[in-house]
Amino acid sequence: MVTKEQESNSSLKFLQPELGFFQKKVQVGRGSTAEEFLVSQLVRKDSILAHFPNYAAMRKKGYLRAPMESGKNVVFDEQTHALVAAISGYPRIHVLNRDDLPDLLVIDLIPCIKISHNKMQASMVIHPALPKTDPLDGNDIKDLLAEAGIIYGVDHDALNQIQTALAGQPSDFDEILFAEGSFPGEGEDAKLEFELEIGPLAGHLLEDDTIDFRDRKVMVGVKEGQHVATKIPAVLGSLGHNVLGEEIPPKKGKDLKIKSIGDVRFSSRDSCVYAT
Repeated sequence: MVTKEQESNSSLKFLQPELGFFQKKVQVGRGSTAEEFLVSQLVRKDSILAHFPNYAAMRKKGYLRAPMESGKNVVFDEQTHALVAAISGYPRIHVLNRDDLPDLLVIDLIPCIKISHNKMQASMVIHPALPKTDPLDGNDIKDLLAEAGIIYGVDHDALNQIQTALAGQPSDFDEILFAEGSFPGEGEDAKLEFELEIGPLAGHLLEDDTIDFRDRKVMVGVKEGQHVATKIPAVLGSLGHNVLGEEIPPKKGKDLKIKSIGDVRFSSRDSCVYAT
C-alpha cells in the first residue's frame, strides 16, 4: 500500500550533488589474498566535497537539492550549501536509505595524519595510489604537518620513508609513525642525608668480606649543637611534551616529613637536624 506522503515524495525531483573528488576500486594484495577496495582521492583541508553548482538553473525546472549531511571531519557550509573538508584526508561516502524520505548522502573523512588519543604519537595514513593523481612531495608533507600542528618529536628519517612510499605509488594501505612525544621524567623523593657516618651495617666490612662486629656504629656520640643531618628536598622530574608541543607537567617526588624526638631538633630555616 502506497501512502499519500510516499506518492508526494515520489513526485518530487531531486538534484544530486556534484562530488569534488573521485573514487575507484583498487585491487589490494596478490593471488588468493587479493581484495578490491573502494579508494578515495586524498583531499586537502577546505576542499569542496559535494555541492550543487547548477542548482539555480535546475530550481527553475522544479528540482530540489538532494539531502546531504556532514560526517566526521566534514563541515556543512550553509552559505554555499556544500560539504567541506575540515582537515586533509580520504573521503568516504555513506548513503542512508530512509522510509518515506529520499536517501541521505553522508560524507566523512579519514584523516591522513593520525594523532593518538593522548597526543603522544602521530602517523601518516597512506592509501593505495589512484591513477592520474600526483604523489605528495616533501613540501606537501610539511604543509600537512603544519596543518595538523605537529611540531615536536618529528623523525625526519620517517618523513623520508613516507615521501619514498608515496613517490612509489603505493598499492596497499599503510600507516607510518613519524612523531613521538616525550613523557615527563620521574621526580626524586626527599631524603635525609646524614653528616656523620652511622653505617648501614651493624659492624665494619673488612676486605675479605667479613664483618668486624666490634665496630657496630649503631650508637654514635655527638656534641650539643652538632649538625647531624640535612633534609634534601624532593626534586621535580623533567618536563614532557606531546607531538603538538604542549607541555606535560613533570612529576614531583614525595616529600619527607621530619619529626624530631629526644635530643635533636629540626630547623625549617636551613632544613638541618642538630643535636641538643
